[in-house]
Amino acid sequence: MGQSISFKNIPSITECDKFLMEQKLPHGKQVREYVYSVLNQVRQEISKD
Repeated sequence: MGQSISFKNIPSITECDKFLMEQKLPHGKQVREYVYSVLNQVRQEISKD
């Protein structure tokens, strides 16, 4: 149960891309791929606990 709560707080790749566009920051495929890899690392770290 603890993991589902932790994962619930991590934004999806779509939410990240939308946020970047709203903030007029770089976005698109290359940024999405980078964000996706970072989100995966975060999920792996949470899973270890």
